[in-house]
Amino acid sequence: MGRRTRNRWIARAAICLVTGFVLSVVVSWACMLWVDFPAVPPGPAPVSIANPVWPRRVPQDWPAKPDRAIPCATAFLSGWVSESRQPGKVPGRDNIWSQQVIGAGWPLSPLEMEFQGVGSVGGTFKMTWLGEWKPEVLLSLRPLSPDRARLPLRPNWAGLVVDVLAWGLMWYATAFLWSDVRHWRRLRHGRCVRCGYDLSGLNPGLACPECGST
Repeated sequence: MGRRTRNRWIARAAICLVTGFVLSVVVSWACMLWVDFPAVPPGPAPVSIANPVWPRRVPQDWPAKPDRAIPCATAFLSGWVSESRQPGKVPGRDNIWSQQVIGAGWPLSPLEMEFQGVGSVGGTFKMTWLGEWKPEVLLSLRPLSPDRARLPLRPNWAGLVVDVLAWGLMWYATAFLWSDVRHWRRLRHGRCVRCGYDLSGLNPGLACPECGST
């Protein structure tokens, strides 16, 4: 492989990776804004997983494990709801700790955000959003669902790597594949890779008599 060819492939790989990253973020945000998200799996009585855990790190004063955890996913969104409930000092006002992780994107979820809630039934309830961006301009797009105007920012590294590679390959197939196939076919048949002129009988390394390309 010549130096010129190697530099061309390095440049194309960089372009495809950067484009794949940008498309992964755009698709993730579009899914978060417009795709319907089920809070729990469909059915009258969703069942918690057998060994419930907090999906992400929680403050030290939280219970060690939740009482229930419900994972759910669609083609474009994924989620994990975990909750712990303990009896409070006042009857009927149980203390609640709730955590929800929401990921968005395709084919996996490259970005996610997290909701944490602490409080009691019928009492005060503190809500905190982590790893999210809520630009004011998006509120006009979702005036009836302000929480859906939040865009995930925290990387989900496994999903991010897969999505960047997938979208980068799709961009390569769209922007460069045909020209590379044509380049390879012309080399195979002894033609100039730029203009297609037949170079049969010419000494290797000479410039193309049609376009001057070496």
